[in-house]
Amino acid sequence: MKPEVVQSYKNLLTQRIQDLLLSTGHVVQTMRDSNETMPDPCDQAFQEFFHTISFSLRDKDRQAIREIREVMKRIDEGTFGICRMCKKKISEKRLMAHPATTLCIDCKRREETLQLNHRTIPESFSAFDWNMEQ
Repeated sequence: MKPEVVQSYKNLLTQRIQDLLLSTGHVVQTMRDSNETMPDPCDQAFQEFFHTISFSLRDKDRQAIREIREVMKRIDEGTFGICRMCKKKISEKRLMAHPATTLCIDCKRREETLQLNHRTIPESFSAFDWNMEQ
């Protein structure tokens, strides 16, 4: 991959981390600001619901930041854009859509097919156990 393309990914990912950190900080500040006691049970329930959603968003943002840092690590190691299974280049189109990907589209399809083929169907859903005369 050309150095200028790699640099553009680094810039994009760095900006994304900054945006996520800013967003997370805003959520924490909003939670602190809304931490007043409310006498109305409906207001209290809404506030608890808001806090639950806020925690969920923070966790999602933290996970995204972890993924981005992993991508940055792969960029520094020179393995960014290389499929971890077949060692071929991952298309730039796929990387633009999902920079954290470590598999080319063909290997990802193979992985998904294997996962689907290894799923088990609970016995209660087995077609062989159905009594067709009922």
